[in-house]
Amino acid sequence: RHADLCQLLYVHKGQAQLEIEGQRSTLSEATLQVLPPLCVHGFRFSENVEGFVVTLAAPLMAHLQGQLGAALDGLNALGSYPAGNDSDYLNSLFARLQEEYASDQPARDMMMHALVSVLLVWISRQAIQRRHPRAPRGREYFRRFTQL
Repeated sequence: RHADLCQLLYVHKGQAQLEIEGQRSTLSEATLQVLPPLCVHGFRFSENVEGFVVTLAAPLMAHLQGQLGAALDGLNALGSYPAGNDSDYLNSLFARLQEEYASDQPARDMMMHALVSVLLVWISRQAIQRRHPRAPRGREYFRRFTQL
């Protein structure tokens, strides 16, 4: 449990057994797991696991949340989001974030904030889609037509 930290666990290869708030689950496909502050958790990884854990401090979370607005609150709620067709996209984002973290390039902090912001937007969009599944395709076309 971390009082002022949020963690993003992204597993893209292998398996991870998670215990979150007393509930056990297994990630066996590319998935991004959000662990909000004060969430009791533990991980056990297979030997061939590949992925990333990003830890975000409360001030950064507050700053990013302020940019997104309350409607897109993706870091303060527990969530597990399969990557699906976005696995290559997420792999490249996390890999780039790791490269920036390890480098000493000019504007390093700005680039890292930008990459974390992209991840947060992805998470928030996934959460919205989960809460409000897409309307049937015909209804979506009609909605767009009406807007025009």
